[in-house]
Amino acid sequence: VRSNDRTRRFYKFWYDSKDRFPGVKEQDVLNSIKFEPFLNDIGLQIKLLDTDHFGGICQPIKDLKVGCTMHAICCIGLESKIQALTVILQDWKRFSSAPAESRSNLSTSFAWKPHRTGCWYVRARDISDWRMHLCF
Repeated sequence: VRSNDRTRRFYKFWYDSKDRFPGVKEQDVLNSIKFEPFLNDIGLQIKLLDTDHFGGICQPIKDLKVGCTMHAICCIGLESKIQALTVILQDWKRFSSAPAESRSNLSTSFAWKPHRTGCWYVRARDISDWRMHLCF
């Protein structure tokens, strides 16, 4: 997202719209408002991004070679997010320090250490079976 008048107005509209949808998560509010005429009125277009390039603690991607961003949205609280992303960064360093020929084979099978506390996904699954792919 580029910061400009349109995006600032959109984010304010999104934030203010949560009052129209009490008890609804932010993503669901966005899904409810993304086709409202206000977006056309301010000249804003929403484009969906290819999820192959983005991943998170709770949403693995398939191939490290194409991933570019990692988030910790599903982790509860800043401390938990930092802890989870720190573990991921350590594993990313381990992956990226491997020889190039090894990285090619690892990119679709690389598993990193699970984050053990504070994330919705971890609470819902058995950690011993939790294998995910890193995306950076």
